[in-house]
Amino acid sequence: MSLPSKNEKGYLQVSPAGTGPCIVGKKEHTGELALLYMQYGISCLREPAAHPEEETLRFERDVTLAQLQQVLEAYKNPKGS
Repeated sequence: MSLPSKNEKGYLQVSPAGTGPCIVGKKEHTGELALLYMQYGISCLREPAAHPEEETLRFERDVTLAQLQQVLEAYKNPKGS
């Protein structure tokens, strides 16, 4: 049994897109993120990604990248860890 790497979620990033910003990641991470964004009042759609083990979170165009990045950073670097 191995311990997860400290920066296991470091690959996650917000990408601007013509249809609205998105985040692509492993399903376990995107599921947690979708719930976290919902707590902040930010809705998103969960869509399949290119790889079966990945998922895309797609956000409305009116959500700013700064809002998304702030929540993402809180998820990637939780206080107390």
